[in-house]
Amino acid sequence: MDFKADILEDEILDTFGGEVLERLLRCHSRKHADVGTKKVSDAEYQKYHIVWATDDYSANGDGFRAQDHITIERITKSYGELIQPRAVKRADIQKQRTQQMAEVFTPAWVCNVQNNLADDAWFRDHGKDEREGGWFNTSREDGTWTVNERPVFETSDGELWKEYVKDVRLEIACGEAPYLASRYDATNGQMIEPIGRRIGLLDRKLRVVGEMCETQKDWQTWAEAALKATYGFELQGDSLLLAREALLLSTIRYYKEKFNELPPKECCKMWAYIISWNIFQMDGLSLKVPHSDYTVETPTLFGVETTRCDGIYAVVRDWTKKTKTIEEFRKSLTSK
Repeated sequence: MDFKADILEDEILDTFGGEVLERLLRCHSRKHADVGTKKVSDAEYQKYHIVWATDDYSANGDGFRAQDHITIERITKSYGELIQPRAVKRADIQKQRTQQMAEVFTPAWVCNVQNNLADDAWFRDHGKDEREGGWFNTSREDGTWTVNERPVFETSDGELWKEYVKDVRLEIACGEAPYLASRYDATNGQMIEPIGRRIGLLDRKLRVVGEMCETQKDWQTWAEAALKATYGFELQGDSLLLAREALLLSTIRYYKEKFNELPPKECCKMWAYIISWNIFQMDGLSLKVPHSDYTVETPTLFGVETTRCDGIYAVVRDWTKKTKTIEEFRKSLTSK
């Protein structure tokens, strides 16, 4: 499998099967609002997909308008190169999305500096002093960084590494999720290699997993825990899909780097399922799923009364407890 910046959905389809790609397209908030806890077959999930939420692709006709759902057929084969990272898009489209949607992508070196600050605070809160060379790397004034090759956690730390892997991280309005999975610099599309140089919040968790887990079973268990603790939300469907793909491809890449083979398809299915919950589609201003207005018909003495409902609130999965509304999830984060 090719690990370039522009992920081809056909490659995901051919390598891991349709169910993995299908899961990357799901919108659980829509399904939850529609049927609650009722079991839904995979065949029914098409109406619970994320939507484009942008008219950038409307020239392709029906199925590509802002309110239309993104399906496998609309991103593979003849449409296989339709969705591309921002850095690859035409300059006029980049400018338009910046003006209309305030879409601005952060350079990798800025993500690294801010992620380092977050880690410094976490380790300090857990009684760890600063260490020479930084916990993961040292950033430099010229926009580069030097990787600290020493293992992040020592034997004397006991199981503190598990607390780090399970600690919740959230990127708001995540776009292509450069703070979470730094496969490439989002401003220019340049790959960050080798993977030891990557600086995303999930990258850091997976590095720790790789240092602390020697068997495939243990690695899979704790990689899953890392994914369950990594969140982000985004409005526009194309960027959201790229973010989800970035987390999946990053996890696959770390597994391959550790064990010199691709992970089992069943693992990829589970990872895609977790990612589809944790990297969710939402308007950050309204806390609602875009283009999710719906009507409710209520029988009355004089016929049927139709009431318009102004959108579906996003639903977020708390893997330690239960599904929460976005407001409950927000309060649970700010209370910690």
